[in-house]
Amino acid sequence: SQVAAAESKGSLEAAKLQSDKEVASALANKTQGMLTDAKKSLAVLEKKQKTDTLDAVKLQTALTKEIAAQKIASALAHKTQEKLTDAKQTLAVLQMKQKTD
Repeated sequence: SQVAAAESKGSLEAAKLQSDKEVASALANKTQGMLTDAKKSLAVLEKKQKTDTLDAVKLQTALTKEIAAQKIASALAHKTQEKLTDAKQTLAVLQMKQKTD
């Protein structure tokens, strides 16, 4: 009777250990799945960051070109203004000369 009780108890413990092992295995699989998902998400984020960085570099380059173009346009406008001033002065001189002639 004691042997039967011990065997029964041993069977219950073995069943519990088997159940615990299955639960642990399921948790390990779930954890592995979550880790795989996290790695995929990280890869997507890293790719997006590279794209964002590239876009930022392109934008910076475009801004630099725009600033350079504005500086050139400003210099040209200044030069044109100087020529216009010179032309006005020349015209004024010619008009005065014409009056004296």
